[in-house]
Amino acid sequence: AREFAIMAQKLKELEQIHLDASPLTYLPGNRRIEKELQKRLDAGFSFANIYIDLDDFKAYNDRYGFQAGSNVICHVGQIIQQAVADLGNNDDLVGHIGGDDYMVLSTPDHAEAIARRIIAEFDRAIPDFYSEKDRENGCFSSLDRFGTVRTFPVMTISIACIVAGNLKLPSPQAISRECAKLKKYLKDLPGSNFMIDRRANR
Repeated sequence: AREFAIMAQKLKELEQIHLDASPLTYLPGNRRIEKELQKRLDAGFSFANIYIDLDDFKAYNDRYGFQAGSNVICHVGQIIQQAVADLGNNDDLVGHIGGDDYMVLSTPDHAEAIARRIIAEFDRAIPDFYSEKDRENGCFSSLDRFGTVRTFPVMTISIACIVAGNLKLPSPQAISRECAKLKKYLKDLPGSNFMIDRRANR
């Protein structure tokens, strides 16, 4: 009976993981990410929270359509998974927050290599998702969310990394807040970029 109860609990946990996974990338979703984040915080060791976001994805999705956007989302998920498999740790977590946002939980010593690999593979692959004309021009014109005609470049990627151990009071909220600040700075820069905030006692 005890073994049956343990098996039933494990099956329930697997079902919850499956239900939480992104239907596009099959990567763990928000609940699994939050659980793993809190687990690492409770353990008290430092880790790298790597936040990955596509730049100008909405403009691409509006121009090329939902299916093309979904193909990009899936491919980026594969790029991230491969980078972490090649350069990360066995217990690293790759998650899909939703839309064009992803997260990797790794260790500080692997964060830069992972980020560099993701950017290199993304920049190499993304032009193939555009028409020949847009690819040659390196951009296209479209209406922005305010109805103004704007020129949008070929998509780039921004990767913000926060080292949890550098925060005075590390928490999911503090990490999210610091990531948002760093991401905002990166998205204002041209091209694909990453930054690891190594400042201590913030």
